[in-house]
Amino acid sequence: MSAFRRKKYGKVKPVPKPKERPPEKPAVLDLRNIFSRIKKSPESQLNDLLSEALLWWIQAIPYLQWKYKKMPSLPLEAAKAFTSAQHFLDSGRSATTDKVKAAAFINALERYARYAAPIFKTPAIRPYLQKSKEVSKKTAIRSKQLTHKFDSLLTLLSQCFDYPGLHFGVQDVILDKYKEERDRKVDHTLNKIYYSREKMVAMKKQLFHKGLLSVVLEEADFIARALSLSSDKLGKGSFVEDPFAHLCLFRKLLRNFERFAGTTAAPKMLVKREKKRKVLK
Repeated sequence: MSAFRRKKYGKVKPVPKPKERPPEKPAVLDLRNIFSRIKKSPESQLNDLLSEALLWWIQAIPYLQWKYKKMPSLPLEAAKAFTSAQHFLDSGRSATTDKVKAAAFINALERYARYAAPIFKTPAIRPYLQKSKEVSKKTAIRSKQLTHKFDSLLTLLSQCFDYPGLHFGVQDVILDKYKEERDRKVDHTLNKIYYSREKMVAMKKQLFHKGLLSVVLEEADFIARALSLSSDKLGKGSFVEDPFAHLCLFRKLLRNFERFAGTTAAPKMLVKREKKRKVLK
């Protein structure tokens, strides 16, 4: 009986490693477009645009890290810039005022640009910020003109609610972070509520056709909600609504209005009544 012989196979070829696909290269033109919008926008909209630019950099980091892996070593200046950028990004996210947040975000953007310098060149943000300041000056002048134009209505709102530290203002147009127009905007750092010009015109018509009570009920709810927002729970510049505080503030604003309605400074017409139609006999 012949001994069992193991069948001999040829040499097993090693399985080739799949080629590592490089991350998608970021389009610098997209970053330049964001900076161009900063140039055309007032400083009141700066933080939203800076956040958008930072998001571009966060999406670009995987590509930059992949490129640096192919180099013998990471340049020291790039490593320092990346660490510093991350520090400023975290500081900006946890900031409680718009001014501090903007300063931290700008520093983060500049550090990211230094980090990417050996790979590709990106536009400097400072010239765009200078243009934004010029736009802000024009916006402030226009806002002052609108505030003077609607001064009587703004004063009436202040008298109705009589809330300490609360101020009202007007802007030509109010845009949110999605570039959509809004009627109102709340600046928590200044404790100020801004109305768009279009909203002020609509409010004057509402006051004439429906009376003061209609305006007060609508605005009291919005103001109470705005004042009930708090950043204490989440930190990092986020705001959450406290429903109980919202209700308490709404009641307080209505009590203040009731007190004002009994004074001689209040308009005579609080509610527009329907006219009785004369029946012809």
